Amino acid sequence: MIDDDVIREVRAARDAFGQKHGFNIRAMVADLQAQDAAGDWPVVSLPPRRPSLSRAPNKTPQPTGAAIPVAPGSMSPHGASAAEL
Repeated sequence: MIDDDVIREVRAARDAFGQKHGFNIRAMVADLQAQDAAGDWPVVSLPPRRPSLSRAPNKTPQPTGAAIPVAPGSMSPHGASAAEL
């Protein structure tokens, strides 16, 4: 598991926030929603992007070659039917 300064700082902030609200998830969500509603930072809302028409459509898959020959009655994984596996 990764354990560097940034991860330790994020985990400490998470634990402090949880402890501040008694680890009550409803209280934490309510506080985060209130912070979001009262935020004074700009919110950017962009129109949805249109698909690019310059890209070529997906190509049809090509056959990969002949099947592996298997003797009748063989129980190898290559020759077993889906029901037998």
